[in-house]
Amino acid sequence: MLKKTFGCGSLIAVFFVTILVIGFGGYFAYNTYISPYLNNADLQELYTIYKELSNEVDESTLITNAPTVNDYESAKQNLISSGITIFDESGNIDPNLLEETNFTPTSNIILTDKELASLINEFINNPQNLEKIGIEESQLGGLQTQVLEVIIHEIDASTVNLSFIVKLDMTQIKTHLGFFGFFLPDLLYVTSENTLQKTGNDYALVNGSLNINNLSEEMNTRMLEILVDALKETQEDLTVENIQMGIGELILNGIEELSTSFNTNIEFSEGTITFVTNQ
Repeated sequence: MLKKTFGCGSLIAVFFVTILVIGFGGYFAYNTYISPYLNNADLQELYTIYKELSNEVDESTLITNAPTVNDYESAKQNLISSGITIFDESGNIDPNLLEETNFTPTSNIILTDKELASLINEFINNPQNLEKIGIEESQLGGLQTQVLEVIIHEIDASTVNLSFIVKLDMTQIKTHLGFFGFFLPDLLYVTSENTLQKTGNDYALVNGSLNINNLSEEMNTRMLEILVDALKETQEDLTVENIQMGIGELILNGIEELSTSFNTNIEFSEGTITFVTNQ
């Protein structure tokens, strides 16, 4: 039987899996410099790309929908009013309550995209929360993460765009890699844009894209192409497209698992996600 924390934790786990995929791309910079699968031209091109990645990113121009402390407080009250009591007396997510709470809401749960981002950040701030869903800090390679932005944009009645920006602190990874850490920037900003189409009560991913820092579209795609080529030796079916789609699939699956654990259906609308009770 699945732990009661699986659904609630899976959404957070999805972000960490996403981060690990991107982190692997960064970590792979180490391997490419000693990999027999890349030629000198590819290595030189990767070096040019990683120099571009090292340019400082202006968060004020990248982020337009940043969560605030007030968003966390309102998200917390929305969960509590719907019967989801996972917070301690200080208002923090209590890892012990994750195992004890009845995750069947008494009413619909409506969260703004900023509230969703704030809850994720609160969750990952406590390593004990990660332990409850079976993730150890060491498994993350020392990456410290922050969800800078979630945007839910309704295109029409059955189509929604779901985007995320995650900030990765690469300092510990760089230290771990020693000399080869020189080829990694201190920070990585990962943007995932996903288009979802609704049929009945379910959403399906119909398009996904991935961008790192403020790389041009051409340079971003080329970086993924080189990494995919190098990985072909062990993953023959890997393509740039299924990497980009795969991140969106992970995010959508995590949200669906959360909804299942709540015994709800998902409804996206402009700026919000609603977990609609089946009662």
